[in-house]
Order: sequence, then C-alpha cells, then structure tokens
Amino acid sequence: MSGAKPLLLFLAVLLAGGCTVNRIVQPQAEPELPVFLQRSRNHLAAGTDLLAAERSSEARLHFDRALDILLDVSDPSFDHQEWLQLHVDQIAHLELQYFQDRANGQGGRDDSFLEQVISTPLFLPSVRELQKLQRLEAQRGRIYDLPVVINSQVAAFLKAFQGVRQPQIQEALNRAQPYLADFRAIFREQGLPEDLVYLPIIESGFRTHAVSRARATGMWQFMAATARLFGLRVDWQVDERLDPYKSARAAARYLDYLFENFKDWYLVLASYNGGPGRIQRAINRLGKRDFFAIAASSHLVRETKNYVPAFLASLIIAKDPEGHGFTVNSRQSPFTGSITVTVPSPVSLDNLAKNSGVPGDEIRRLNPELLQDFTPFNQKTYELRLPAEAQTTTLSDLQRLPPEKELFVGWYKVKKGDTLYGIARQFRTTVQHLKNANKLRSNLIKPGQQLLIPRRRS
Repeated sequence: MSGAKPLLLFLAVLLAGGCTVNRIVQPQAEPELPVFLQRSRNHLAAGTDLLAAERSSEARLHFDRALDILLDVSDPSFDHQEWLQLHVDQIAHLELQYFQDRANGQGGRDDSFLEQVISTPLFLPSVRELQKLQRLEAQRGRIYDLPVVINSQVAAFLKAFQGVRQPQIQEALNRAQPYLADFRAIFREQGLPEDLVYLPIIESGFRTHAVSRARATGMWQFMAATARLFGLRVDWQVDERLDPYKSARAAARYLDYLFENFKDWYLVLASYNGGPGRIQRAINRLGKRDFFAIAASSHLVRETKNYVPAFLASLIIAKDPEGHGFTVNSRQSPFTGSITVTVPSPVSLDNLAKNSGVPGDEIRRLNPELLQDFTPFNQKTYELRLPAEAQTTTLSDLQRLPPEKELFVGWYKVKKGDTLYGIARQFRTTVQHLKNANKLRSNLIKPGQQLLIPRRRS
C-alpha cells in the first residue's frame, strides 16, 4: 500500500463492530456501475464463496484485490468513502465470523491475552476501600497525559492485576521496556498522548506474534482489513502487523483518526476494541457520550465494557510499577542492535543468508513480517533488517544482488490423482518448497485445492 493511501483511507474507515448482515446493502448508485467497481465486487463475491468453502488463504487474495482496486482509482467523481466502508465492513464481518466459528470448534485452544485479561474474575471494592485507593493514588502524584479516573471497575482490575493476573502483567511490563522509547517517539510525532504506548499491555502482553480468536494479529492486535486501511501490508507474502514498529505507526494513525471523530479518549479506547461503528450506534441510541454511562447499558459487549477500565488499571501500574508491587526487569527486544539494508526483490532468504553470512533463522527472526522464504514479488527493492555487526562490504554486496527470476510464483488447481511429489516434479520444485509456500503440515491434498507454486520460468 503506497504512503499516500492511508490519507485517503482515514476518510473511509468504519469498522464492522456489530455488523451482522450477510450481504452488502448497496448505496444509491447509477444503474450502470463503473467497470472497476464491478470488478471489485466480483472479487468480494469470489472471496466470500471461498471463505464459505474454508479456503481462507485464497479468499484473502480476493479480498485484498477488492480493496486494492478501489484504492487505486483516480476518478475524482468516485465516492471512495461509501464503497470502501461497505467493503471493509463486509470483509471484517466475514473474517470475524469465520475465525470465531473455527475457534468454537477448537475447544482446547488457549484464549488470547486480551481475552484472558477481560475475563478476569472481578471483585468490586466497598465504598471505603475505593476511597482509600483514590487517596493513595492521589498521594503518589503520578502525572498522566490521558484522563485517569479511579472508579470501582478500575479498582477491581487494579486489584486483579496485582493478584491473579500479576504474572502476566509482570511479563508484559518486562517485554514492553525495549519498545517504549521508540513507541513514545512515534506517538509524539503523531501528536498523541504518550501514555497510549502502554496499550499493548492488555492487547497482546507486548507479544509480537500474538493472535486472537478473531485473528487480530501482532503487538497492536489489528484485524487484517483495519491494518490495510491504516497503511500496513497484509497478504500471503507480507504481514506487517507482525512488525511492532510499523504496526505502532499504524496504531497511532488509527487512534488519531478515532480521536478526530469522538474527541474523548475513553470513547476512542472503546472504539479501538469494539469498532467505531458500534460505539457511535450506542451514542446515537442513548444520547450520551460518557463511556461509563454507555458501558452500564446493554449496547456494548462485555469485552468492550471492560476494556477501558482494564487499560486504566494497567496504565496506573505501568507508570509506577514498584509502587504497585512489580519489579521491572528490562530485556532486549528481538530487534535491538539491528540495521536495515535495501536489497533487490524478489530474493530468497537462503540466498541472502549465503551472501551475508547471517544465518537464515536470524534473518527470519529480524523480519517476522516476511511470511514466505523470499522478499515480495511486486517490489523492486525491500528494506531488510540485519544484525548491526554485519560488515559494510557485505551490505554493499547485498545491494548489488540481482533479483532472482527463478522465484516466479504461479497457481495450480489440484486434480484428481495429483500428489505433491508429482506436482513438484511438474514445476521443477520440491515437495518441501510446496509445503512451505502453502503452509501445509502434511502431504495430503484434495481435488479443487489451489496451490501456490514456487517454480522456475520455462
């Protein structure tokens, strides 16, 4: 996604939130739709059918294309806002429903970090206990650049985080330390309160590879559609939600957009979790803009009701860990001491390892957004992270590497009687490369299945 696209997208985004429709409700339009809009709708329909057939990887390709077609339109008469909103709403709802259904069928799967936090058993304090806590926190004299209220819900989470959830919060604080300075700089540049950098404490526990049941991914827990709208690339080759710094910039842009709409940080936080559409509908129905008044109604789900007080409790602790019974042990991030070098693309990570002397596993660790064993096909160059100790001469050599034309990718539809071995021979690749490219755990394939083929040009 180009750098200019997020500017356009700020005008378009409205997440699905509580969207429950199964078909797009089309806006008023001319009888004959533009060709590009029809193409976008065709991709959306194809993705919907593929998702229903549990072919999520292929569905995602069509969803990506549906949005890209709209984003690339230069026609000033085209209403980007309405159509992008409709498509993003539909895709977000379809993906959310799909992964929730799969999660419901996997009873042994662990809850995500946020779901663990939100489901913490709470015990509301007495009036006397709450007043004592309020006096104690006032005496600490901590300064926040977000409004911090200590009510019974916040106090209940604060007690839970110091008790039953203490180990998880302690680990999250430890993991946070190497990122905080860079995140503060990103949020400061965006003109946002720097205390928002602590949001991943409850979102992901500051885990770079956190994935929720609904497939929100990364430290900042973006759904794919929202990530794309705020400048992150998410496709079968690259998932920038896994890059904590790129996703932090996207989170800053998203939070800034939400504040422009709601002008209230508690409503912004609730929207970050539940979607701005759901929060706006609750405001419209109740005629109220106070988060805690809205949370007392039935218009928000439990997770969103608990999200704001949980964050406030985590912020209180993060600003004074020792005063709340925590001992922060700083640790290095996986990216500490790394540098970036521009390399040609596509190029295999094995070739980069061979020419740089940096182990392939180290390159993959430093570039978690790369989902395949090569840099993207649709870019001429790629910014790659390498260890800082990589030699200057090595970096120069990498910049002069020619793109690897043999890494051409195609699609193959499995026929009856096909085997991975036979397909690998046909396209002059290996079974292992096929399995890696398609994330296959076994050699089993079935007729009609679409396989991504890494192969040499004929």
